[in-house]
Amino acid sequence: MVASTDSESDLARGAELNARGFRILRFWNDDVLKDLDGVCDTIIAYVKDTSLQPWR
Repeated sequence: MVASTDSESDLARGAELNARGFRILRFWNDDVLKDLDGVCDTIIAYVKDTSLQPWR
């Protein structure tokens, strides 16, 4: 899913990373600053379960 605020460069970078086999997770700065444990838990869940899809 692509947020409507993604710039063309974000979309191009994301496409390149996806083509190389990377999965992209995006977090709000506020989430990283206020809930780092939750962010880390989410990253770990995505590493363990490749069927999960980003919500943004």
